[in-house]
Amino acid sequence: MRNHKKFEERSYYIPDLFLEFFDRINPESYKQSRKLFDANELNLHCQALAPYSTSLWMLMTNFNWLRDAFDDFIIAISGYTKYLQQHRNITAINHASESPIRSIDQATTIKIHKQNTWITPLDKSKYYHLEQVLVNSSLWKHIDIEEYLPIDPV
Repeated sequence: MRNHKKFEERSYYIPDLFLEFFDRINPESYKQSRKLFDANELNLHCQALAPYSTSLWMLMTNFNWLRDAFDDFIIAISGYTKYLQQHRNITAINHASESPIRSIDQATTIKIHKQNTWITPLDKSKYYHLEQVLVNSSLWKHIDIEEYLPIDPV
């Protein structure tokens, strides 16, 4: 975890108060660079930070400025940890699968549709189902859009 951009790419936002601590080092410049965090290591850090949020000194009025940002920081780390664990589980299932997820032809072929220069009401109705699936799905969920495209694309 060298910077906070990976968190933001996954919709987990670090409070601004803590952003100054990121991007301060360059591990690649060291002789033995540190490995990136994995889900287990992030979980350990989250578990180490959590007791401080309810400690007596944190509940004092002197730390009102820090308390909410600290809680948000712990929640962001925890959420990103869950994301990494889900991603690892999905990858393990895919690797253990007897049948491939996609055929080689599907994986190496790109279907290009004509550019949509004007959206007509007919086109809106054709792609309404696909639009709803994309709006309602999680950001990291893989969706095969071929299932939702009309037979006669624009």
